[in-house]
Amino acid sequence: MENPRGVVYGCLPGFRLSARGRAQVLASAAHLARTGGAVHLVASPLTRAQETAALIAEALPSHPTIVTDVRLIEAGSPFEGLPRGFVPAAYLRRLLSRSSWKAAESPQRVRDRMTAALSDALRESGGAEVILVSHQFPVMMAIVGIEAQWGRSRWSRHVPWARARRPCALASVTTAELSSHPVFSYWAPP
Repeated sequence: MENPRGVVYGCLPGFRLSARGRAQVLASAAHLARTGGAVHLVASPLTRAQETAALIAEALPSHPTIVTDVRLIEAGSPFEGLPRGFVPAAYLRRLLSRSSWKAAESPQRVRDRMTAALSDALRESGGAEVILVSHQFPVMMAIVGIEAQWGRSRWSRHVPWARARRPCALASVTTAELSSHPVFSYWAPP
């Protein structure tokens, strides 16, 4: 399914990469392959992330095995299944429904699970480069978490969504070099 009804799919199962998404991932995989070296590849369990990880693994010289980590999953949202275009009545019903907010996940929780997943992946990598395949908002929260751990911003601990200013497009590559302080670089497919 490539989202023919145009819904917010979030964590809903079964949504695959579109033809455009596949082309973007192939461009990103080629970009990653140019970096070379041994890689520890960890991906979200959602279908589109697993497809992305498989394309990356195929493009890399080391053909790494894909490790699945549920902590890399998309952030929970009360708006899953609703149209991407704003439909006021449907959105208002969800906003007012207490049960729909059970799916919601705070930015702090996303930040914490993403930084924990990154820490574990770095520890398990044996010194290899780590590639995490996740989703837009969780990636932004991981960056905020890294900045908070390195003391870059006290605000990152308390209002992480206010610090999510780094770019993160579909199928983009965000690189963090963690030495004396984190240095981020960003690449997006054309």
